[in-house]
Amino acid sequence: MSRFSLIITLLFLLHSSIGIFAQEGYPDGSPKAVSTDKNITNGIEFPSITEYAAQQNYVKPTFEVVGVETSLGHETRPAFMVVLPNVEPDDAAKAWGKYMKKQGADVEETEAVIVAKGARVSDIHSKSINVYAKVQQKVEGTGLVAMFETDKEEFLGDDVQMHEGVEMLMANFALNFAREDAEERLKSVEKALKNLENMLDKLKRQNEGYHRDIVKAKGDIAEAKGTIEMTKQQKELTENVIEAHEETEAYLEDELAAKELKKKNKELKKLDRTKDRSYKNIDKDKQDIIEAQENIEENERQQKMVQEAILNQHQEVRNAQQYLRVFE
Repeated sequence: MSRFSLIITLLFLLHSSIGIFAQEGYPDGSPKAVSTDKNITNGIEFPSITEYAAQQNYVKPTFEVVGVETSLGHETRPAFMVVLPNVEPDDAAKAWGKYMKKQGADVEETEAVIVAKGARVSDIHSKSINVYAKVQQKVEGTGLVAMFETDKEEFLGDDVQMHEGVEMLMANFALNFAREDAEERLKSVEKALKNLENMLDKLKRQNEGYHRDIVKAKGDIAEAKGTIEMTKQQKELTENVIEAHEETEAYLEDELAAKELKKKNKELKKLDRTKDRSYKNIDKDKQDIIEAQENIEENERQQKMVQEAILNQHQEVRNAQQYLRVFE
């Protein structure tokens, strides 16, 4: 992997891992998004270990169910609403549909209304009921509004006991949603931690590879210098042979001797090319050493950042575990 692509991969991984708790789903008092203060390439910032890895204290979230009025395709009827903090409407709608299915209802969505027919909730009614619900985007999160039809065109909203059953149902839904979300987020931060640890291992292996590259390059330089020295000696011997043969007139007139002389001259040129190639190899190996040293410096800088991120992520995992325990 090139040095550039490694940096981009590292930045993406760190950005993903430190933002785990910045997503929706936690009520007030749950893990928050982190601030950052280490400026690096392309304006991306890395977290400070002192800023966001502090241990948090969490309490079990509570949800208030309130009476409202809505139409939901009917005339204006009494209904009930619970607010899910920091939750996207689509997520809330899917979770409510799943929750109604657990109550034995047939669920379908028509014109943004979640229709659950045949739900059986003993705390609300002895017979099956129909529930009509929709989600609304609010500043604090998503509001889930639901109407409960016990008999045809008869909706809950006046009987106190019925209110209590509805409140229990909707509050339990919100609490179950929060718990399931906490479980998913624990998995997410644990996965992010594992990815960071894998990244650190990879960086360490790359660092070892850079050191091996330096050792190899130095060995190649030594070998090239030996080749140059040997080439100089062979060239000197060959030049002496040529010079001695050229001084003998009879040697030059002999056809075989002339071929031999031509061969020696070719050897001389070949030795020159070998020498030139060795010098080029030395220059290349020296440049490789410089690049490897730069890579080592950058690699060690990245290792330090990942190590800090791992320390932070361990705390994030502990925070997520602690938050999940409030649901026990």
